[in-house]
Formats: sequence, structure tokens, C-alpha cells
Amino acid sequence: MAEEKKKRLTEELVNEQIQKSIREFERIKRSYDNGFITENERRVMILNLFQKNFWLFLHDSGIRLKKDCDSYLQFVEDYRLYQKGEDLAESAHWLYSRFDQEHIATTEEKRLFFVLMDWFCLPPEVFEPLPEDIVKPERQYVHGYHSDTVYGIRFDCVDDGGLLEAECPVGNTFELTDVYGLKAVIKIVEDRRQTDRHGMDFDELIYETDQGIRVVRAEFLAEGCIEGYTVKERVGNIKILVRLCDNGKKVNWLAYYSSMDDDNEFYNYPLWQQYFESEHKQEADIQNRVISLYDKLMKDYHE
Repeated sequence: MAEEKKKRLTEELVNEQIQKSIREFERIKRSYDNGFITENERRVMILNLFQKNFWLFLHDSGIRLKKDCDSYLQFVEDYRLYQKGEDLAESAHWLYSRFDQEHIATTEEKRLFFVLMDWFCLPPEVFEPLPEDIVKPERQYVHGYHSDTVYGIRFDCVDDGGLLEAECPVGNTFELTDVYGLKAVIKIVEDRRQTDRHGMDFDELIYETDQGIRVVRAEFLAEGCIEGYTVKERVGNIKILVRLCDNGKKVNWLAYYSSMDDDNEFYNYPLWQQYFESEHKQEADIQNRVISLYDKLMKDYHE
């Protein structure tokens, strides 16, 4: 496999990205003015351009925002320094860089983030974390596995139903409860705590986090359902991976194959609705600002 080409954020790359965005905005306008695309198609193309030239560009440059309240306050303070033309605080770690050994972005990377953010007319408040009293689902995409999608979830277990005390858990069913009162009902298929994992199916899950690439190995392979994430009566591939923390003393992570029915259950589950509504409002705000930027640029371009 070819080694990944590192594209750490530089001023040259950011300037190129801005000029590229202007050219692509102009192409969208010409297509619309000539009647090749509808108004709705134009809007979709503008927002796709933003997704690619802002979020994906930052991702490919190894950059990602921290999403907690303390980091956001540091982010806002650094932005004030940036606006004044002053040096950014080296101790303010609100931005990740996966190309750094400690996963900490440099002050220059933070400054360039602000440059791109300003060009897209995004104020700091559009990145403000949601209030802590809003319950956030912990589902994270892991990867596609054959024809299925695998998700991992943080399951902060407060009651494992006797799973970790059982001498022989294989073949038995346990009801796990997390801090929100959500239940995971699982039947243990394999106990892998003392097993050679090499070559095991659906065992090593490799995925990217803010801190870099993570490999998760499961202590148990089970079958069952997870309240808030899957339907109760699952069909097809109903496997669930169970991961432990605290030296094997606590369940804290589950992974599962998600079907269309599971996705519908997840997106309609009552506990998550306030989160989805807040996320939608925040995303709509960003989209409206990007559309306004396009309108302003194209107006200035033709005057």
C-alpha cells in the first residue's frame, strides 16, 4: 500500500483552496445563468462545494476541531487574538492535528483555520458545542463490512447484568444498562478474553478518531439488540462486539452491524431528538451563511 501523502496545512494550500472555491462558484453561476441547472440544484452544488472545500479539505490536512465547551472558550479567545493581529496562545489546544505526534495543531495551523473560516464568513458561534444538557448519541461510523455498515457506540455501562461475574458467559443472555438507562440485551457467542485473536472475523475494527487511527479489539462476540440504536427484533446480521475498559472490569463500547430498520430506529428514537434538532439548526445556519457568501461574491464579481 502506498504511503499516505501528508498535506499538512500551509498558507499556500489555504490560498489555493480559496482561489479554487472562487473558480468553482463562478462555474456554478455560469451553469445557472445559462439554464443548465435549477435553483435547487445550484443550492446543492454550492453546499457540496463548501463541504468539499472546507470540511474535507481540513480533514485531508489532518485538522479537526475539538467539540467540548472548554476547548470552545479557548477557540473564541484565540480568534479574538487573531482579529487583533496578535500571537495565538500556544497553550490553547482547541484544534487537533493528526500529523503531530501529540495530535496538537500548531499556532500557524490555528491561524490558517481562521483564515479559511473567515473567508467562508463563518463566525465562531457556528462551531459552538451544543449545551451539555442535550443528550448526544455516541454512534460513530467505523467502516463498511462486506455489504453492511458497522457502527461503534460508547456504552457507559452501570449494570452489566452479571456478565463479567459469570464463569462461563457463552450461551447466556445478559441485559446491560448504560448511564442513560438504555438497555442492550445480548447473548454471548464467544468469550475472546483469553483467545488468540489472529484472523477472527469481525474482531479488529480500525477507524479514525480525533486523536488518530484507533484499533478496537473485542473481548466478547455477542448477538442481540441495543436500545436507542437498533430495533428489538433484528434480522440478518445481528452480531455485536463488546469492549471492556478499566482492565476488563467494565463494559464501555459496543459495535454492531446496522440495517435500514436500525437506522430508522436510531434517527427516530425520542432521546436523540433534541440533539438532532439542535444539530439541524446549527447546520442550517452554516448553510445560509455559505449561500450568502456565494451571492455576495457573484454580485461583486459582475459589478
